[in-house]
Amino acid sequence: MILSKSPVIAPMQDQSGATCESPTVEVLLVPAEVAGLMCGRSEASWWRDHAAGRIPAPVKIGGRTLWRVEELRRWVEAGCPDRRTWVALNASWKGVRS
Repeated sequence: MILSKSPVIAPMQDQSGATCESPTVEVLLVPAEVAGLMCGRSEASWWRDHAAGRIPAPVKIGGRTLWRVEELRRWVEAGCPDRRTWVALNASWKGVRS
């Protein structure tokens, strides 16, 4: 999987068979393998960090565990605090934004 800040555009074919561009798709959720790579960690280290509460909490959809890309970016910008600190920071930011 290729990671990029820019949206993904893949070639498609219309009904006549002519090649056209697909709609722009922005990745919002990523699995542990990609989240770890985004943050400079292996997948195994990412799961250990998750178990130890050192990274933001994931979302669970069906049987998948995924992380929000935008939240990971904000978490890194904030200095990668542990989960408890991250939750408190988010709560204080939401209070300021309201």
